[in-house]
Amino acid sequence: MAPALSIHGLTVRFGGLTAVSNVSLTVENGGQLGIIGPNGAGKSTLFHAITGRVRPAAGRLMVDERDVTRWPMYRRAASGIVQTFQNIQLFGSLSVLENVVVGGHLRAAYPAVLGFFGPPRVRRIECQLAGEARALLGRLELTNMEGRRVSELPYAVQKRVEVARALMTRPRVLLLDEPATGMNDYEKGFFVEIVREMQRELRFALVVIEHDVAFLAQLVERMVAMSFGQIIAQGRPESVMAEPAVVESYTG
Repeated sequence: MAPALSIHGLTVRFGGLTAVSNVSLTVENGGQLGIIGPNGAGKSTLFHAITGRVRPAAGRLMVDERDVTRWPMYRRAASGIVQTFQNIQLFGSLSVLENVVVGGHLRAAYPAVLGFFGPPRVRRIECQLAGEARALLGRLELTNMEGRRVSELPYAVQKRVEVARALMTRPRVLLLDEPATGMNDYEKGFFVEIVREMQRELRFALVVIEHDVAFLAQLVERMVAMSFGQIIAQGRPESVMAEPAVVESYTG
């Protein structure tokens, strides 16, 4: 079976700065890949190249053997490439439930313009999406917050809401940028458990950027380390973290 995500020789430049240099990696269906590295290593830029927020200078990006390198961002999202962000990107004035339902709109079977008029078919679909969103919130232990405005919630809870919205899209490739920020030990353990459970059900490929390496090692089966835009080590988490080049990149 073809990998869910394949990256071949990806390079991203901003003027004279090479932020990502000749990066190649694959993630299988249901696979988990962690990305570590110091600030400025090119991790988030790599994510932005995968989602289409930045255009690579070279390389190819494949999703299920489809070359999406030249696809615009909206088309990549529709194909199942979904991202959460280091700096949370939620609709602060909307409720938790409304934010999660928005994720379902990516696969809603009606043109967006019909949403302004609310015909019966749209109302039925919206009702179905709300039911799916409530079920997802229950699994993420967020049921008692579904009516709360997102801007009123603690940062760690907002992180879970953003992940719920991403899962609501039924992703093919899920990119999580610093998901553990603000979480306590219980929340981290629960997060690992629920993401693994959802992966078994939906079979999406998971790619995670995270500074908390101990947390990441519990979540993923493979890890790559980046420094100055390049991959300097890859393999099992314990072997990558022991690589001298990785230790040096963190300690200088």
